[in-house]
Amino acid sequence: LMTTTNSSLEVNPKEALPPGSPVDRVVLRYSKPSHRAFISSVMQRLQQPEVSPRQLLAALTDAVDEMEAEEARKEEEERKKAEEEARRAEEEKRRIEEYERKRAEEEEARRVAEEKKKAEEEAKRVAEEMWRAELEKRRAEEEEWKRAQEEAHKEEEERRKKAEEEAAKEEARKAAEMTARACGVCKASNPSARAVFATCGHVACLGCAEGAAARGSRLECPFCAAPTTYMRLFERELLVAGTGNRGPDFIQNNTVALQEVKEFDKDEDEPGSEVAADPATVRAV
Repeated sequence: LMTTTNSSLEVNPKEALPPGSPVDRVVLRYSKPSHRAFISSVMQRLQQPEVSPRQLLAALTDAVDEMEAEEARKEEEERKKAEEEARRAEEEKRRIEEYERKRAEEEEARRVAEEKKKAEEEAKRVAEEMWRAELEKRRAEEEEWKRAQEEAHKEEEERRKKAEEEAAKEEARKAAEMTARACGVCKASNPSARAVFATCGHVACLGCAEGAAARGSRLECPFCAAPTTYMRLFERELLVAGTGNRGPDFIQNNTVALQEVKEFDKDEDEPGSEVAADPATVRAV
């Protein structure tokens, strides 16, 4: 075996390095262009005649071990660096993924919150519209109720007034019947004596009252047919009693009463009178 860097260098075959020696390892391992300086240094050592192959082998073994250790260290550093870069890349990836996840969650939460807010606003708007509609409905119903109450009150007031007017007319009619001199039964214009029916208060001449009592066992008012009794009105007697035994001053101040007495006396002399004036005649049933 002969290892040379030029054609003039020869090595003794007896001192030749065995196959697989560090020199072969160096030549094979460091054959890259970047290792040329190391190969050149080794070849220069080989060209020195005072260095035996055994010495060179020991030096090369140490150099190879050192270089392999350095290479291993560099590879370990490169591996650790790659692992660190991979770890950082993974952490960056996780950070980015976490950021994206949080951002997506925030976006989703924001979207849900906005939708919830919109739904609440819509529900509030619908509730307000329903409340306003209900309020308007109640106002309309209240106005309708007030109008109906006013109309009912007005109708009731009209009925009350009408009833009062009718009652007043009826009272006036009854009062007129009671105070009128004419008899409502026989139409005598000025009967000398009259009677009042106790139940209803109607007034007729005494003759008509006595005639109605004589026609049956049950006396009924000839005006309203109500079961009743009657009493004679002592109108002339009261007037006479009021004017008798009084002085000229009383007679002068009560000319109206005296005139009524004259009317009664005149009525007794009129032909067609139903009942003659008789102070002692009193009939009550």
